[in-house]
This record gives sequence, C-alpha cells and structure tokens, in this order.
Amino acid sequence: MTNVFEKIAERFINALNENIVPWQKPWSFTFGANLDLNEMAVSYTSKKPYSLINQWLLPKGQYISFNNCKKLGGTIKKGAKSYECYGYFPSWFIIATQTWVKVKPTELDESEYKEVPSMRAFKVFNINDCEGITPHTFPTTTKPTEVEGIEEAEKVMQGYLNKYPTLKFHKVLQDRAYYSPLNDEIFVPTLAQYKVKEEFYSTALHEMAHSTGHATRLARNGIVKHDGFGSENYSKEELIAEMASAMTLNYIGIDCAKAFNNSIAYVQGWAKKIKSDPKIVAIAASQAEKASKLILGI
Repeated sequence: MTNVFEKIAERFINALNENIVPWQKPWSFTFGANLDLNEMAVSYTSKKPYSLINQWLLPKGQYISFNNCKKLGGTIKKGAKSYECYGYFPSWFIIATQTWVKVKPTELDESEYKEVPSMRAFKVFNINDCEGITPHTFPTTTKPTEVEGIEEAEKVMQGYLNKYPTLKFHKVLQDRAYYSPLNDEIFVPTLAQYKVKEEFYSTALHEMAHSTGHATRLARNGIVKHDGFGSENYSKEELIAEMASAMTLNYIGIDCAKAFNNSIAYVQGWAKKIKSDPKIVAIAASQAEKASKLILGI
C-alpha cells in the first residue's frame, strides 16, 4: 500500500517530468508582511494558509473538512471532488511494550516513551463545493514595485542578521557563494557582479537558509553534522536551502522566475533520490519552511 511520503514523492516527480520545479510555484506568501490569502490555499476553519507541501498540491482557495462543514451546518454538494492534504500529527511510542499510541501517556515517566511526529493524509473540500457556508472575505494586497521588493529583501536580511550577531555576512569580489558552519560566516559575491540583481538576493537567501541550520538555531544535520560538500547529507541540505530561498523570495515579493536560475536538469537529478527515499521531499519542505520563517522573523 502506498504511504503518504510515497504519494507526495510521486506527485513531486511527476511535476519534475513536466519541466515544473514545484518549489518555484508562486505560492504568494507575499507581499511584505501581509499575506494575500486570496492567492493561497487556506484552511476555512483556522483562516490560516496551509503548509508549504500543501501549497504545492492545492489550487488556491478556501478548504474545509467534511466534519467541520457538517459542524457549521453546511453540506457537501453531490459529486464534489475532495482534495488530499498532508500534515504532521504526534504519536507516542511506549518503549516497554513497543507500541504506538495517539494520546500522550500521562501516567508514564518521560523516559518511558518518546514522541514522534508522523505524516498523515486527510481529505478537504473547496468551500465553493459546500452549501450553507459563506466563504471568508480576505483583504487583497497590492504587489509592490520591483524596487520596493528589493528594499524589503534588504530589511529581511538585516533583520535576520541583527537577531544573530554572531553570524557574519560578507559581500566579497569573488566567484562563489557559501556558508561556513565552523565560523558561522556567509560569503556572497557583491551585488555589482550580478547582471540581474534579483539573483543576488536569491543567492544571499540561499546561504542564509544554510545558516539557519547552525547548532544555535535549528540544528539541522546537514549543517551540524557537515561531512563535506557533495556528500549525501549535504545534498539534502542543499535541497532545503533551495526551497527555503524560493519561499522567502515569494513572501517578500521578488519574482522567482528572475531570481531562480537553476536548470530543470539539476532539479530532475533529484528524481532518482526521491524515488529511493520518498521521505526526502516532505522532510525537506518542512525544514525549509522552518528556515524561511526564521529568516523572516515569523
């Protein structure tokens, strides 16, 4: 039976085969500090946008579960199509009995069990396919001009650097960009070296995403247990940084079509790894979302 991770991986690979880079989709985590909820997949119940994985998979709109629709006095239209969403839910593993439970075992000491998040699928319906429930009205947000978007990027980057004074950010006349976990330093080419200035921010935010994995921040294995460029461990870290950069750029309002210049061939190189380890996509997306939010100060 196909599990949740395999389902996500299959949809991800299908997108790559169609020359679509899923994380370049303009999810409209934008513009500036205000989210344009009209351009996103949003939970009708919480009025909050779904996670990064679900933003890829759902058309924009408001969604509700069958049970919540019923609780609010609504009904699902006959023949309406449901959509599959994915989310992490906690489970607890009892060490002594080697069993899983869905309710936290308050009668046990913390050393006798461990909490493990598991990904599950659940069905939702577009609010337009529900009767008896009125869709929410969200304010629209005007997309900023190109200059405002760049200014916003500078503010976001400086805000992140101010929050972590031990992190050093250097603009150097050179031909490579990288993050040094050992010294907690970012090095990027100067803005003047870029023909398209949006690509400078794409590069800078990519390296900043790496820095979020530092031991004093999110403590990701790809950074904390850094075992050399090109290793399997660091390759996964690259995927996380790639996704985090795209998400951050979209939130700010910088056009990723200009800023993201990685080739389809590079991205399709992940297909084989994703097939062999379906969890890669979901885990990378979850960690990328945490990285992006840390940079944005959310």
